[in-house]
Order: sequence, then C-alpha cells, then structure tokens
Amino acid sequence: EVLRQKLGSWLPSEEEAFGSVDLVPLVPDEVPALPFVLSAMEPQISAETMRQHHGVLEPRYLAALQSELASTTPSWSSVMHNANAVILHELYWQSLDTEPDSKPEGALSHQIARDFGSLDTLRGQFMETANGLRGCGWVLLAWSPALRRLVLVPVEQHSQGGLWGAVPLLAVDLWEHAWFLDRGGHKQAYLDAVWDRLNWGRAGSRYVMAGRQ
Repeated sequence: EVLRQKLGSWLPSEEEAFGSVDLVPLVPDEVPALPFVLSAMEPQISAETMRQHHGVLEPRYLAALQSELASTTPSWSSVMHNANAVILHELYWQSLDTEPDSKPEGALSHQIARDFGSLDTLRGQFMETANGLRGCGWVLLAWSPALRRLVLVPVEQHSQGGLWGAVPLLAVDLWEHAWFLDRGGHKQAYLDAVWDRLNWGRAGSRYVMAGRQ
C-alpha cells in the first residue's frame, strides 16, 4: 500500500486492472440488462433467442427463487436449482463476446497450454464433454485451486455435478432453449457457433483474480 501511494498514477487501480468482473455473479433483485444489444451475437445466436432466453426464461428462475426464499419453509433443493440457474445465466451472458473469434491471451493462454497442450485440444475436450452431458445442463471452464489446474466441469440441469471450490471462468448453456429456435435439433452447430463467441478477455481477468484468492 505504501509502495502504491509512492507510485501514484503509475499503477492502475484493481478495477482498472481487472475490470468490474466478479468471480461469481451475484444473484440480483431483478434480472440485469444484457451487457450487449440483443442482436450483438448474430449470426451465431439470433436476437429472438436472446430475447426469449434473457427476457423470459431467466426472470422465471429468479421469480421462483424469490418465492422460495420468501417462504417460511423453503424447498432448499428448489432454492439451489433456481439460484444456480440465475447465477449460471449471468455468467453465460458474461461469457459471450460481441467480437467473434477472440483468443485467450496472457496468463490464461499459458495455463491452457500447460493444462491442455493447446487451445485446439481444449476445444476438442470441451466438445466431447458437452456432447457427453446427459440431458440438459452446462459446461464450465473453471480454475480448481484444489487441483491447481484448469478443468472442464459438466453440470446436469443447474446443480447436479461440479467440483468443490472450482471458480468458473466461462459457462456455456446446454439447455435446448439456448439454440433450438436457431438450430433446431442441431446441438453441434450451436456448440461450434458459441465457441466462436467466447469472451476470453473476461475469462482471463477472472482467471487472474481466481489465482489471487
């Protein structure tokens, strides 16, 4: 702190250095606006899919969560299901990039090379994990402090599975509502499209923060 005071404007603040990125998005009182316009992900994800997904489905999960929490005898399995749904959706919006085909850089790029060998290998394992998921759910790229490495975490539904202590860096929604309007039953076409829209810059900021915990 003394060194920072001496250096003054030479050093950026933590917010300037890492952005306003939370390790895990907070559950809001109401669904926040998207960090981009509805059409920003086209042609990979249509504006109508974004409107239905963010404007209709996520508010239902939040309303169900708030109803359970207002009860004197909440169903805690329902609380977990709906809370995770909201958190994962907020992380999903943050995992999408308005500029397609970005690539990991800096510390995250080096960690991917160390843990997976290459980005192409990570992509292949991501696709295998996503296609191997039983039913609806999510795949997360996460940092595991316990294992000291990056991991791919399959999550069935919104809360079945996971790795204790793992910090999510990216989340990809694998419920059919994420792609059916655009792709019909072609899940792989959605996976290929969403991979091209992953926000590696934000994932890299979250990775640096996770490593400092």
